[in-house]
Amino acid sequence: MNIVNRYNRTKGDRVALPHISAHSLRHTGCTRMSEAGVDPKVLQYIMGHSRIAVTMEVYNHVSSERNRKEMDKLEKIRLIG
Repeated sequence: MNIVNRYNRTKGDRVALPHISAHSLRHTGCTRMSEAGVDPKVLQYIMGHSRIAVTMEVYNHVSSERNRKEMDKLEKIRLIG
């Protein structure tokens, strides 16, 4: 039985957990590691991908917040602006 379903069935007064698949956790984990600055080749190895394109194009997601932080870095070193 799925651990989330088991928890939700016996939760009592606690808030129910949303359904989160292992696949969703994998995407989130890859994105968070990338946001934390993990080297892309190391991230590829951690994820077990034979091609870095899979890691970077399928599992690594860019949010507007992440994009803004990277642009702020570029402004600080005067590459833009």
